[in-house]
Amino acid sequence: MFGAELFGHKMKVEYRFITLKEFNDPTKGYLVNDTCMVGAEVFVYRESHTGKGECLSMTTGSLTCNHTWKIEKFSNMNKERHYMKCSQSVTRESHFSQVFTASGYKWKIKIWPEGNGEEKGKSLSLFLELDDLTTLPGQGLYVEAQLRVVDQINGKHKEYKLQKLFNESCNSWGRADFLSLISLKDQSKGYLVEDACIIETHILFMGEIEKLPQNPNKRNRLGTSVSVYDLGFMT
Repeated sequence: MFGAELFGHKMKVEYRFITLKEFNDPTKGYLVNDTCMVGAEVFVYRESHTGKGECLSMTTGSLTCNHTWKIEKFSNMNKERHYMKCSQSVTRESHFSQVFTASGYKWKIKIWPEGNGEEKGKSLSLFLELDDLTTLPGQGLYVEAQLRVVDQINGKHKEYKLQKLFNESCNSWGRADFLSLISLKDQSKGYLVEDACIIETHILFMGEIEKLPQNPNKRNRLGTSVSVYDLGFMT
């Protein structure tokens, strides 16, 4: 099995990991059947640190979390109405999934069946949202995840990956143009089957961000983590 390694030193950031020519060379074994396996191993080190910086620590608990939200009677979602005082009512444009937990943090999915903002009337809008901001660590929560609308017929799901820092000023991520309404309502696409839509959330990694201590006499533990992701496709 072939592999490539990169060694970093202290706070130095490396790039130019591998050339595209070498990566795409079938004899090298980096790309097999359009699938690439990427592994990362971070070693612990202790040292005095007097500058400013932040520390990313892997959260406790399970590394991954999979959540499925099956929406029955999808076509009725926008027909629901909220009744207000003075006999007024407004159409409910967005909906939330049930809250689910990943590594001690509570999440939910927010959906606009007929789109949000400039995509209203054009696309299904879908967002991952942190349910409780009071649980955020000092500098925020770094998340790698995947949102997907399931193709129940052909297996050609509509999905997007995210790498996002969640904090007090930004507690959600998604796309207003996640899936066009034309594709959503096309029965051959498989996104709506018997008026049911399935939304999957895969949280791959979460890391807590904290400021590094500036006391030069205090040693800092930067933590360890090992993770391997099967990218499955290259774009």
